[in-house]
Amino acid sequence: MDRNKLQTLREKVEALALPKLPSKQGYHHGLDYDEAGQKALAAAATTATGLLNKAKLARGAIHQKKLVALADQLKATSNNGFSSTARLPIAALHTARTTLLRILKAVDAESRKVFIVHGRDEAMRKEAQATLHRFGIDGIVLHEEINEGQTIIEKFDREARACGYAVVLFSPDDMGGLRVGKTAPKLSPRARQNVVLELGYFVALLGRKNVFVLVAGSGLEQPSDFHGVVYESYDKAGSWKRRLANELSAQGFYIDPAVLKKV
Repeated sequence: MDRNKLQTLREKVEALALPKLPSKQGYHHGLDYDEAGQKALAAAATTATGLLNKAKLARGAIHQKKLVALADQLKATSNNGFSSTARLPIAALHTARTTLLRILKAVDAESRKVFIVHGRDEAMRKEAQATLHRFGIDGIVLHEEINEGQTIIEKFDREARACGYAVVLFSPDDMGGLRVGKTAPKLSPRARQNVVLELGYFVALLGRKNVFVLVAGSGLEQPSDFHGVVYESYDKAGSWKRRLANELSAQGFYIDPAVLKKV
């Protein structure tokens, strides 16, 4: 699913200037239909159907059926013996736009991806990715994506901007400490420097509420400049999975209620 195209389509439908609904009390001046608006809505529904064809969503077939029915309604021919499109009343067009926006919002919630920032703990990375998959969400791991002839930073930027959330895995892969004078520093476990760098990138790109940091082990050094970011302990019982599901749901990601009950 191309979320940029989906977002552009949503904005276009929202900005569509349909005539105001006729007053229930006063006399309505003007036409009771809007051919241009009806054609625009029909085209938008058809475009959405095309975008959905390229996506693999759990409820894709349901959304597809609704979009096809809506497009058919907007493009239905009149029964006056001609092949012209039946003119729908203004109220029906407003209802059609509301329906279309509701479908597009649902599709957006189900097609959003999550970027997984990780260090060298492969077991932790695989479990995080499997958990997202269980939620019905694509977990993006940089080295698994195609290069398309791009450098690593170009590839990272491309994939990061296609995601709406980031799960950052802090595993004790490095050791470091603050040097004071000539005294040898006391070393503490810390995440890889690239993990810390990418944490900052996603906080700036997506905002703190769209970043979830999973911390493995005790005593792991945490950057002091990132207060407000959600930190969760990576425990063997897996209680972090419920917290992650709640955070994702709060940010508009769709997770099947039946799956949530089992987390």
